[in-house]
Formats: sequence, structure tokens, C-alpha cells
Amino acid sequence: MKTSILKTYRHELKFLLSAAEYEHLRRLLGALLVKDENMKQGKDYFIRSLYFDTPGNKDYYDKLIGMVQRRKIRLRIYNTAADKVKLEIKNKENDYSIKETMTISRAEAMMLADGDYHVLAGYDNEISQKAYFHLQTHAYTPKVVVDYEREAYLMPVENVRITFDKRVRAFKGNGLFVQDNAFVGVLAPEYMILEVKYDKYLPAYVEQALSSIRMQRMSISKYCMARETVG
Repeated sequence: MKTSILKTYRHELKFLLSAAEYEHLRRLLGALLVKDENMKQGKDYFIRSLYFDTPGNKDYYDKLIGMVQRRKIRLRIYNTAADKVKLEIKNKENDYSIKETMTISRAEAMMLADGDYHVLAGYDNEISQKAYFHLQTHAYTPKVVVDYEREAYLMPVENVRITFDKRVRAFKGNGLFVQDNAFVGVLAPEYMILEVKYDKYLPAYVEQALSSIRMQRMSISKYCMARETVG
């Protein structure tokens, strides 16, 4: 079976941001970058991910102990009524990120969420084979759902992408499409997560804007924060 696949190789930095720091940065960045086209009428857009992990929570602990090479496997949607779902393998090596993405159907995503990984055998590409190997061989199961609202800015130079992720929430289980889960806030309401992504280098004027405030660099992921919040 054919499907769209994508690989992206990028630097990725994360920061914990207060509301005051956010207001300052968004004014600066709004003058330098353009808004992501996913921000319809300039509004934030919705993201929800279902994360998988091994029985011993290898991916969770690899991040916590600071393993240089680590991995996450997740399903991602941008609307709970979505017909298409992204299956992603996100590989990290320090600040460098390699994200492998393929598109599957809603029904196939529900099968994966229920632990039926054989559905991936119907696809013939590197990502489906790799995902099937890890999910099946290492007995991955769904652990937690994380959702949030994103404000995103872009610029073509070095493929810069800067995002503010707000109202980060978590739910223990595999309810990727459920609209009324008992989600729990992961961060205090006045805080959000800033992500800075780029190819080889960060343009000087963007770096200068970001360095205009002292932000707290994050060494933990949304997935780990969610696991610590809801189990």
C-alpha cells in the first residue's frame, strides 16, 4: 500500500516560557517571521498525540537519564474528527532531531491504538517497516495522550520554525479521538513551551530576538511531563 512519507532533519531547542516572556517574544518574532498557514484567521491550532512506549518505559527513561540517542513513537492528529493520522518516529541525538512521518487512516490508527500492529504490514516503505519492528519486537503499548494549542512562525532561511505550545494537557490511555477525556493540565496556566527548530544554523537576527530575554532551557519533553503528571 502506498502512502505519503516524510523525513525531516533539524536542530531542536525547547524552553519554558512565562506569559510575560511570551508577549515580549511574539511581538519581536511577529515582525521577523510569518505565521504558519495552519493558523486559520491567525488563531492557534490544535495538536493531539498518542505516545507509545515499552513495558519498561525505555523511551521515557532514556530521556530522563539523558541518553544521547533516543526515540519516541506516536500517532498525531490536528482534529478529533480527522480521517487521516500521522504515524511518527522521532529520533533525537542531543539537540538534533530526525522525524520520520507516514500517513495512515483513522481506522488503522485505531487498530494501532488497540495494539494491532499487523496493519503496518500492508505498507511497503522504510517508516512502516521500522515502526512495525519496534512496536512488535519491543512490545510497545499506548501510554498517554497529550494535546495543546500551537502558535507557529516560519521563515525560509534555514527553514526556521518557532512555536509557542499553550495549555498542554495529558490523559492516561489510548483515547486519541475521544473529545471529552478527563485531561489534566501539565503546566501552570501562565506557562507554555517554546520550540525553536532550524536546519544548520539560526539566523543572527532571530537568535538576537530570542536572546533578548533569559529563558529557561528545557531538558524534558511533553511526553515525559505528561507521564509524570498522569502516570
